[in-house]
Amino acid sequence: MILTDSHAHLLDKSFEKDLEEVMERAKISNVGYINNCVDITDDKEIEKGIELTNKYANVLLSIGVHPYDAESWSEKIEKKLLSFSSDRLTAIGEIGIDPTYDVPIESQKRVFKYQTDIAKKRNLPIVIHCRHLFNEVYEILKEEKFLIGGILHTFSGTWESAVKFLDLGFYISFSGVLTYSKKAKDVATKAPFDRIIVETDSPYLPPLPYKGQRNEPSYIIRTIEELSRLKGCSIEKTAEITTNNFISIFLNGRRKKWN
Repeated sequence: MILTDSHAHLLDKSFEKDLEEVMERAKISNVGYINNCVDITDDKEIEKGIELTNKYANVLLSIGVHPYDAESWSEKIEKKLLSFSSDRLTAIGEIGIDPTYDVPIESQKRVFKYQTDIAKKRNLPIVIHCRHLFNEVYEILKEEKFLIGGILHTFSGTWESAVKFLDLGFYISFSGVLTYSKKAKDVATKAPFDRIIVETDSPYLPPLPYKGQRNEPSYIIRTIEELSRLKGCSIEKTAEITTNNFISIFLNGRRKKWN
């Protein structure tokens, strides 16, 4: 049984002292794929992100400018996003719009559009961060004619919002929030199984019974267990489906060999 973590922040300071132990626990827990989100505006983080992919065969990379950092956008950042090269690069992200940050929404929208354009040029899916403003994100994707797809990271919208993104070819990603959120459970129950993937968003959003603690990739099994309960199928089948979905969106359907 292979599990996947489609969204983690392995370079967060909370992992500085014990990342090797965290990765060993992930390995023991059969986490075969971890998509690590890296901040393209931070040169040191990019360097460390590449080092991680060199050290761990199961670590992939997503790069982008988070909405809370939208005002750091520059021509230099644009060039870095266009030119960044790695055989582990899976997506542009996380990118999007979030009104809970003290960053002008218009700046966030502008940078989101810039990055969707870069993703189109690079033929890469996108990892979307969105709170509340799902209609605005949806309209931008329609306006930009973004047809490559991607994921709605830690989706927190309603089923009505989810349908719109599913119709655009996107996948819905669930974190540990699925273990306690009625809204997330409702969307997961209704969403097509072949369009669902799972994540930890480590070190954030731990599942029950770890709520209030630091999250880590090995905890993805709790989200898988809850999803299997909601879908009425075995944990093994849920792991198989979500792993195949991960491969489909991030690896273009090509299964890679991991050490």
